[in-house]
Amino acid sequence: MARTPVRRLIEKGIEAGADYIPDAFEVPLRKAFNMDVPKPKATKPKTSLAVTPKALPAPPKPLALPAPGPGLPPFAVKTKGGQWFADKSIGGRKASDLGVKVAQLPDDGRWVVLNDRTPIIFAREDEARAKAQSLVDEANPNRSPENAARRIADNSLRLARDASGPLSQLQDWFLRAAPRYIKNEMGTPDDPMRALAERGALHVEMSPEEWSDTASSVISRRPIGTYLGIDQLYAPEGADPRAGYDFGASLAVNMPWLKKAPVTDELYGISDTYALQDKMGMGHLLDEMRNAMDPRSGLPSDLAVRPESLGRMGLAQAAERVGLINQFRAKEMERAALSNLDSPVTHVFKDYADDNPMGLKWVEMAPPKTDGPTNYDVEEELRKALDYEGNTMGHCVGGYCPDVMEGRSRIFSLRDAKGQPHVTIETRPGRQDRAYSDAIAQLRGTEHWPVWLEHQNTRRDNPGSTQDLIDYMNQFRQSQGLEPVGMDIPNDIVQIKGKQNRAPKDDYLPFVQDFVKSGQWGNVGDLGNTGLVKLPDGRYITPAQVEEALSSANWNDDTRQHVRDRIVGNDFNNSPEIWDDLSQYFEGFAVGGRVSADRCFSKGKSAVYAVNKSRK
Repeated sequence: MARTPVRRLIEKGIEAGADYIPDAFEVPLRKAFNMDVPKPKATKPKTSLAVTPKALPAPPKPLALPAPGPGLPPFAVKTKGGQWFADKSIGGRKASDLGVKVAQLPDDGRWVVLNDRTPIIFAREDEARAKAQSLVDEANPNRSPENAARRIADNSLRLARDASGPLSQLQDWFLRAAPRYIKNEMGTPDDPMRALAERGALHVEMSPEEWSDTASSVISRRPIGTYLGIDQLYAPEGADPRAGYDFGASLAVNMPWLKKAPVTDELYGISDTYALQDKMGMGHLLDEMRNAMDPRSGLPSDLAVRPESLGRMGLAQAAERVGLINQFRAKEMERAALSNLDSPVTHVFKDYADDNPMGLKWVEMAPPKTDGPTNYDVEEELRKALDYEGNTMGHCVGGYCPDVMEGRSRIFSLRDAKGQPHVTIETRPGRQDRAYSDAIAQLRGTEHWPVWLEHQNTRRDNPGSTQDLIDYMNQFRQSQGLEPVGMDIPNDIVQIKGKQNRAPKDDYLPFVQDFVKSGQWGNVGDLGNTGLVKLPDGRYITPAQVEEALSSANWNDDTRQHVRDRIVGNDFNNSPEIWDDLSQYFEGFAVGGRVSADRCFSKGKSAVYAVNKSRK
């Protein structure tokens, strides 16, 4: 076909509009005019309305932290060291701030502790001042290891004899060594005392588990924030604790470094000094360390301790030494048991004929009561008897021979049929000023009382010695036609100890209770080791008897609990009229009462019980 101008014009139009003419029209036109047909056009992808997400920036690389260490073993309480209560009374409240005062009553010479609650009356000045100090201490607790060490040293060494003078060095050593061990090692994974228990070489009979469990109960631990009363992770420098939280405020003042520490850190303290002293055997450790320093104790030279070597000895080393002393005493006990059965200085004090499968009896180790000559050395025999008691029981009574010889102490022992001791009791002569107080108490409420008050005014400014007071009282009693005051004061029970200065086992408590109840004693120390409660009229009964008496009263539970607390706490000194109303419920409980046994002694809880047949 000829390409006329019109044709060429049409071809150019097709080429120019190719992009705009649909393929369905363009292809037939090209074929009609014999034009080249182009290849099919590529299909364009459909445009999507979705937004393509952009890649997020890579997370920052975490800081390189040290790998966490292994967790504490189950028996451990803490790691080494830590933050402890400072050796300060937290609270800062003095006796004057609390309204606590100690004064002597002008009419009868007794002492009264005045406070913001109820006045408390005591027969002796030292008891009144000790109570006043306890009230101050309650308001200002000191939970430091140093304070616990002082209390243990005071309790363990205040009754000790010190003829050779090592007690001051021993006390100084303990006040350094005990806090160091408590702060750095007690209750940690590497506790050396637990390691000794694992080897059976500890100073006290405790398994490793028992030692760790007791350490956990002795150490208190709480986050610092709970003490200060703040909730921030860190306390800004100079910040004050929450207003109105007195203990926290006092803590921040006395231990200002706490405000700079993370509040999640723990603050450690001593929560149970009694368990540390008795259950963990720190009192026994001090007893035997004193024996090891005393050349009169009879310990072999390889177990002795020189005072100058104390500075190089840690508490765990001392515990190991005492463990060796315990082993020595056990061997001595076996050797001496038979020889002491017929000791001429061991006298039966009280026997129990019935229901007594172990053949238990109380014996006293004392010089013979006759002044005549003997065919043996009294002091030597007494020393051997006391050594046997001390070696067997694991305490320091072996050094008491001079005191027993001179009448300053009496030593009683609960022995079985084989001569084995199980409980040791020490008594001492009572204070003579008690005769004066008792004589005044006898005058109260009689026709002689007004005369005595008038007569006493002449000596109020110059009371004189105890003997002067007794003489003065007897002059007055003679003028009134009364019998003179005697000086036969009952002995005080000073100590009641089981093995290694612990409380006696449950099996022997009925015999201890009978000893206390059936004797004419003054004050009874270690009453907590007897399982008895002292009534205001001087009788001792068991908690079960308290419950029996209270059950007969028609009271509600709250009243019964209140009365029970006051009886157990001996809280009637200042309100005898209340006791007069209550005493009717306690009539008929005998002062003594025999001891009986149910079949035999059990290995667990005691099957022995006290039988009182004097109930009305």
